[in-house]
Amino acid sequence: MNALSPWPKQPSVQDVVKWLLKNNLPPLPIAPEQDAYQYPKVNPDRPNQGIYCNIPLVEVDGKLCPVSRFTGKNPSYLDADGHPHSVNHREFQSRMPNPSELDAWFSNPQNGIATLGNERTVFIDFDVKNFGSRDVCDAAVLAWAETHPQLKQTYAEQTHRGGWHFMVQLDHPKDFTNFALEPGGLHVGEVLGVGRVCVLAPTIGSTGNPYRARHLVEAPVAVADLSTIGIFKSGAQTATKSSEHGVPLGETIPIKARPRRIKTLPGSSTVDLSDLISDRARDVLAGGGGGHSDRSYAIVLLARETFGWENWARENSIPLSGQSAEALTIQGGLAHGADEDHIHRIMDGASLELARPSCEYQGAEFPWVRLRKVSPAMFEQKAPLAMELPVDRSRLTVKPNQIVNEPVDLNHDLLCAASRVLHERGHVGDNDLMLTFLGDRYAVNLDKEGKLSILKDGQTIFAYENKKTVFNRSQASDPKSLLVDAKIEPGLQSSAEKQSADRQYSSKSVELLNLASLILSRAGQPSELGGFKVEGRRNSVILTKEGVLLATQEGRTVLRAKGSAIEFSRTSEPVLEDFRNAVSVLNQQSQEQSKPQQAQI
Repeated sequence: MNALSPWPKQPSVQDVVKWLLKNNLPPLPIAPEQDAYQYPKVNPDRPNQGIYCNIPLVEVDGKLCPVSRFTGKNPSYLDADGHPHSVNHREFQSRMPNPSELDAWFSNPQNGIATLGNERTVFIDFDVKNFGSRDVCDAAVLAWAETHPQLKQTYAEQTHRGGWHFMVQLDHPKDFTNFALEPGGLHVGEVLGVGRVCVLAPTIGSTGNPYRARHLVEAPVAVADLSTIGIFKSGAQTATKSSEHGVPLGETIPIKARPRRIKTLPGSSTVDLSDLISDRARDVLAGGGGGHSDRSYAIVLLARETFGWENWARENSIPLSGQSAEALTIQGGLAHGADEDHIHRIMDGASLELARPSCEYQGAEFPWVRLRKVSPAMFEQKAPLAMELPVDRSRLTVKPNQIVNEPVDLNHDLLCAASRVLHERGHVGDNDLMLTFLGDRYAVNLDKEGKLSILKDGQTIFAYENKKTVFNRSQASDPKSLLVDAKIEPGLQSSAEKQSADRQYSSKSVELLNLASLILSRAGQPSELGGFKVEGRRNSVILTKEGVLLATQEGRTVLRAKGSAIEFSRTSEPVLEDFRNAVSVLNQQSQEQSKPQQAQI
């Protein structure tokens, strides 16, 4: 197969039906795209989820429009009279359609055809939007196909937009969806397996162009696994859909690069929900990953943030306008190429009735801070009296009586207690927070700049960065009360246990913890296993997707911190010196470099 090979004779829909049945795959109908205003998507079973819960809306060219029930890609069919009907494709993952169903589905010649992948038979879907142009996509796909000759023996087709589908049979089931053409590379497409619909030739797409078979075979080629044909789990979202943000094609779009346009008008009696959500959620809404390389994780992030704000607004009687949480989630999912059924499956499994705004984990006051930025008038009207004074005066960044900027002993009791609380009771944070803890009175945060902050009743009482304090009200707080608030009871420990804990949380261990966090925040890159990492010749720092922080030297773990299983080693001075040098190198790098090269640690 190459760019000059002739197109084969295109099969008819009935030919494809017979071919799918022969390969034990369910033929499914695809109705042409229908007018969204005549056939809008309706959710009658979601009466309590947002203003537009009955008919979800999406923003198209600055206007709110309904979502079509028939998109030209979801299983559906036109009957003999031309009326569209939906098909629940999930049941055909476990059974084949019967003859009467096939007759009803394919009696109208306007209907196209699709099928479902399964654990063994998958479709490799290259999406042209991930390459920037059709020519770039063709060149990359054809070069990949030439590198793996066995692909000349399998089914291949070109989509109506210029993307590609390849069908293969796997000896071992896949364990990922988003894929790249090199390990940990940029996302260029998806592997369509269980539950995923793949539209086939000769279906006419929404562009008016047909899906066209490029190579016809009796059965798909069998391969051991996807890596044998150069398909690997992707490590980052690609930015090649467009370069409207000034980012070169093929590079990852920084979250902060997304433009923000406030929709809530000054003095408005309502607040637009999209103005309240975090930058990460807004990035997902615009088609980015929000810090995630996996599409499903990105959609979950958006759903939890939007539904979290809806829940908070309902509890505090804040009237919302604009698109609902469900509509925003659908819009973000569609921007990632997900079909609506898949988006709703993600929402159904995300416990959205319990979702909270991500900023609330920093303290109960912070959603009010966000509201004040978006709509000062609404804040003044709705904020509790106890909340108004500190938020109105200083936006919860309380100025201490005296700002101290002086070296801090790493044996400082409050610093050691905060580090212990953060890593025994903390979790991976959102936005700019790497790790965070929220108790009844205290909050402890470690941000991506390596700054450790302690808040008491919403007020910053202590902040530590680069061996110096910026705020210092530590004399007003007892380290023991912080541990008690975090349900770490030092009074219940035996004398021997307390001495062991004191040795465990030595000044060297606390310094290593801060150095490792600082290195990771400034030079971390996505790991192929999830999370972030920095790897050097001798040492490495890793934050796993489970939130475990690891520091190693020559393969030996010198620091491990996560939950109650925290383990500090007796850190040696040479280990500390290595990590100090790494931080020094990172500090010398240009601040304009958004992604530092591999740190030599």
